[in-house]
Amino acid sequence: MFAQALLCISLLAAGGEDPRVAWGRAQLESALAAVQAPQRSVEIVIDAAPGALVDAAAKPEGFRIVTSKEAIRVVGFDAAGVLYGCLELAQRTRALGRLPDNLDVSDAPALSLRGTCILLMKLGTYDYPITPEEFPFFYDKGLWTDYLEFLAANRFNYIAFWNGHPFDYFVRLEKYPEAQDGMDPALIARNHDLLLWLGAEAEKRNICLMFEFYNIHTSVYFQKAHKLPAWNPKPTPLLTDYTAYCIERFVSEFPNIGLYVCPGEALQLEHTADWINNVIFPAVLRTGKTPPIMIRAWAIDLEHMRQLAGHYPRLYTESKFNVEMIASTQIDPATRDWASVTGNHVVNIHCLGNLEPFRWNPPSYIRQCMQNSVAAGATGLHLYPRKAWRWPFGCDKTDTPELQWQRDHFWFEMWGRYAWNPQRDPEQERAYWLSQLEARFGTPKAAEAMLTLFEADGDVLPALQRLFWIGNDNHTVVTAGATLEQLRNAPGIPFLPLECLRVPEYLDALKHEKPLEKESPLDFLARKLEESTRACAAAGVAVAAATRNQAEAKRYSSDAKAIQLTARYYLRKLAAATAKGDASRAALQESVDIFRELTELTRQSYDSLSDVPAWNPSKELPCPYHWADVLPLYEKELARYGH
Repeated sequence: MFAQALLCISLLAAGGEDPRVAWGRAQLESALAAVQAPQRSVEIVIDAAPGALVDAAAKPEGFRIVTSKEAIRVVGFDAAGVLYGCLELAQRTRALGRLPDNLDVSDAPALSLRGTCILLMKLGTYDYPITPEEFPFFYDKGLWTDYLEFLAANRFNYIAFWNGHPFDYFVRLEKYPEAQDGMDPALIARNHDLLLWLGAEAEKRNICLMFEFYNIHTSVYFQKAHKLPAWNPKPTPLLTDYTAYCIERFVSEFPNIGLYVCPGEALQLEHTADWINNVIFPAVLRTGKTPPIMIRAWAIDLEHMRQLAGHYPRLYTESKFNVEMIASTQIDPATRDWASVTGNHVVNIHCLGNLEPFRWNPPSYIRQCMQNSVAAGATGLHLYPRKAWRWPFGCDKTDTPELQWQRDHFWFEMWGRYAWNPQRDPEQERAYWLSQLEARFGTPKAAEAMLTLFEADGDVLPALQRLFWIGNDNHTVVTAGATLEQLRNAPGIPFLPLECLRVPEYLDALKHEKPLEKESPLDFLARKLEESTRACAAAGVAVAAATRNQAEAKRYSSDAKAIQLTARYYLRKLAAATAKGDASRAALQESVDIFRELTELTRQSYDSLSDVPAWNPSKELPCPYHWADVLPLYEKELARYGH
């Protein structure tokens, strides 16, 4: 006779059952209800005592699952560990269609912070009002529930909201009513209640909320009342009191929401340490609460960052993996110094302009990025979505808008998996992703081809970024191309080694007939073109073999073709920059023809290339802009060539 497994809670959190334990237990109950299983007890325990967990799991969020034919025991180091243990057992039960027997599994995360971000900002502009008109998704509880459950399943544990100055939209500012003169009090109340609800729902899933803000920004109404600029470069008594008051009110109302401080983009470097130490930290501490505070390495240097250490108990630093791109699996070497400031350092996978807007999911590449982050001292991950400035939808042309965590589910799953444990066995990981891809696309052949596509394309766009970085970070998108002059002077990423000569070095060697000390950039590009060609071939096999989600497989194939065209474009354009006379013009003509083909391909699949104002190849482009907006620049460049 079969019956549902019995659940009993052996140890409750002080003051009652922790919401994370309750939610984890509910997920396990749901999984057990869906299978027929012999009756047995399931014991859920919080026990951080020595010996309760094996060493690997004896840390925050760690867990152990032990099963036998008679009983199942889930032990968590803390409430979060219980939650993840319950989720792990629920996932295994669903995958098997039954409760697993003779299981003894222990696990804990490598990184203590594993988060994503959501921009309450648009079109490269920071100071947007948080209203249903500007950000309707923020008020959709059903959407939030789906997203929170997706994050929990992938073991992310925080969300950072980005806005220039968010405080005025969530709490009443009685001391500075002019800061809210243009706001409906009912909207502030609605925002306040929504954020309370969201914080509670996130907490159940072991997800903390954080709010990023820039310095020194104020509300647009406060600016108007006091005749202030939008961005203020140095403190004044008014700005000091106003900012401290806003933060104190916000933390008092939302004591579990962390702060994510960007010292810039206006505040002058000489003021950053004093501003954070003497304004932000004291405002938080006056509430009697100590939510986590993360300080972003932007508009602040190491000297000033070190002046913050020891002034707040839950202090994290954050810096970008490779500027605002993924240009290599190698992390910026300065990370090690930043990580030493507090010992709690978060690596930011930022806007990823060099990948825009294509799908990019190479598991081996992502795993190596996380391995190198941990080796450099990182204890956290801050992951941007692929189209951060458009959340929650992207720029794909589809019959119905596609939510980003559905369109880019592999992106989130891979980073979440390797933030939890980047030291997984490569062969086991290959088998794991083949199983996931087979479930997605229906056949082993489609899975094998899709994984080949992912891995073969892994370093194509990053390599272009390494070689052709011309500054201005996410305002310069690699797939938008570059002018001849920009290419000739492209320094490449300065802090990452290049397998080939940098372009200016190569041009100098050609000019002075010097022997080449390294591979030429043209040969380097030819190798990357071969990789993208291999990816395109695999994409064709995947589309033909897929029996599920064929439309998605075709979009992967289209993206692979676009990446191949991008590599071809750069190869021919660099050839034009290095050749002379008719050969140079012919190569330039080819590059324009290739870019025209890229434009036509992407015209069918994307409504834009980037949502951030362009600085390269030209500041004259609209925002958002498409390849079709860029093509005339290169046609004009070709027409001018030789005149």
